[in-house]
Amino acid sequence: KNSLPGEEVFVTLAKGIREWVAYAELSDFPADLFEEQDDATQEMKTIHEESASRLGQLTLELQTLANKVDALKNEREQKIASSLWFKSVHVSLTAYQELVKEYQGKENTLADYGKWVQQRGMLQLDLRKMDSLRSDLGAVQQEVDTVWQQFIALREELVNKRRIFIDSVIGTNSFVRMELVPFGDVTTLEEDYRSLLELRGDVFADSVCEKFESDINKSRGILCKFDQWEPSKTHEADLPKLIADIKTKTINIAEGKELGNHGAFNKRLKELHKNKPATFDSLDCWWPEDQLRVKYAKDPSSGKFDDLEKGSAGQKAAAILAFLLSHGQEPLIIDQPEDDLDNALIYDLIVKQIHENKNRRQMIIVTHNPNIVVNGDAELVHVMEFKSGQVVLGQQGGLEEVPIREAICTIMEGGREAFDKRYRRLEV
Repeated sequence: KNSLPGEEVFVTLAKGIREWVAYAELSDFPADLFEEQDDATQEMKTIHEESASRLGQLTLELQTLANKVDALKNEREQKIASSLWFKSVHVSLTAYQELVKEYQGKENTLADYGKWVQQRGMLQLDLRKMDSLRSDLGAVQQEVDTVWQQFIALREELVNKRRIFIDSVIGTNSFVRMELVPFGDVTTLEEDYRSLLELRGDVFADSVCEKFESDINKSRGILCKFDQWEPSKTHEADLPKLIADIKTKTINIAEGKELGNHGAFNKRLKELHKNKPATFDSLDCWWPEDQLRVKYAKDPSSGKFDDLEKGSAGQKAAAILAFLLSHGQEPLIIDQPEDDLDNALIYDLIVKQIHENKNRRQMIIVTHNPNIVVNGDAELVHVMEFKSGQVVLGQQGGLEEVPIREAICTIMEGGREAFDKRYRRLEV
């Protein structure tokens, strides 16, 4: 519109005032009605002149009022013209006129403009709904953060309980030591990652984890830094960050913010994010298990311990037996503990710990080594025999019984003399 809203009020008021002023003049009385010498004539002239004078004053006042109306109208127009609202309207009108010019000559475009305006209104409504959803999302995110902190606290509690358990079982065992590295277990790392993201087999090895044992610097893939944290001598305190990097990079690839080492891998993650977004929530909650680092003593008297992975089969068996014989009070069945152990380990480890265990639990040991039977001070011995294709009980009894001693001497290296020496040592 050419005029501002409410402008017609000022225009009509000022115009009405001026039109009234134009006609506001008293006409003289007809002369034939009066005689100059008549006293009544003079009275009427006085009344007429007084009214005309006052009417003139009113006319001047009305003219002043009309000018004030014009001034108010102009002042209002100026203030409106300098207001933010008017500038916004002007910008919108200018944009509209440019839009009309742009679409002149194009079929149906101006007719569609109304539809576009309607669509814009619907979109604005959707935006307001999104603002509400953002508010709800903020509340949900706070809840997620709270649960996440609870999870971290529970995980720390689990680690502490595991450490307490290890200390209570192993303590100052002279044969074995155990340490716990939070989140440090990589044995099932790639398997777990692929299972979460539905990456079967060994597809996308260069994007997931392609290892080069001869040169770890050539290894590549999302998991490699964490997978090889021990060979690369990464500090244990840095493990949570490496795990967080795996999650962040995976999600960024799925959202198109980063690229992996393989285009098909990127595509697979994007499709998974689109069709199964909850998968990445599961990934966010995933953490590797704690690593149990076991060390053994080559020479228990030295007090020095090496990684169990570097030990021989006998040394590994000794460490495992040391743990089993240190834990619990329930009955324990051990099958051939002497396998892979030399005689020194058999005596130092098995025999000593058998004596320690006998005071708190029942032990059943299956062995081919009579040293364990004699030096372990077995309270009941079952001598088994193989007859007619079956393993059967030959004899049973205590070491003090002659038939049992004879059977042990038959089996034991050194015969009766060796048995006597060992038995006398037991008695001492």
